[in-house]
Amino acid sequence: MTSKAISENFNEDDIPSAHPTDIIYWRALVAGGRAREWACTRLFTKYADIIEKKLRARQVPEVEIQELIQEIFIKVIKNCETYCNSEKKFVDWFFAIVQNTATDHLRKNEVDQKREKQIKAHIDEMAIVVPYQLSTHTHTLALQDCVQSSFREFEKKYPDRAQVIKLAVFENLGHKELARILDKDHRNTREYLSQCKKKFKSFVDHCKIYLNEDVL
Repeated sequence: MTSKAISENFNEDDIPSAHPTDIIYWRALVAGGRAREWACTRLFTKYADIIEKKLRARQVPEVEIQELIQEIFIKVIKNCETYCNSEKKFVDWFFAIVQNTATDHLRKNEVDQKREKQIKAHIDEMAIVVPYQLSTHTHTLALQDCVQSSFREFEKKYPDRAQVIKLAVFENLGHKELARILDKDHRNTREYLSQCKKKFKSFVDHCKIYLNEDVL
């Protein structure tokens, strides 16, 4: 029987009051309306504790579990009609969605965390490349600390100019993108960025003592 036929033949008055099977829940999901609401409530009551245990076992952060359960049920509803093409038991099909949703969520978290680390690492080195365009082997901890401290002082005194340097270095924005943000023409933007770097250079020149080679 197709999902359309199931939906057309499902009578809300036939919803059992006790001990329904998972197939009854699935038929109610496909039927929609009050039947779907009933099925979601019963499925949640039946499986919520098990889902939570599985998510904790997958090391999903506690604060994200309830939101992820909602996402799981949304996927179950959206994909309920596809179950008629599945050879799995409904409970196996249901928990495959649980596992796949958890996997996708954890993978996304991992990507986000990796991106945050990359940004932090980029920020840590940002101040070094601005005034001197140093090669990687000159990046000593003492030099990094000196330049970062100097940039913080520069940022306190010239927050707008510091922001421009961040955009040019962190975001790797070209002069055209900077021009749109600053509402300046291309030539004035280039000159303004140059002025920002020159002002910062005066804050950071004393860090040259940590260089292990001559720089321009």
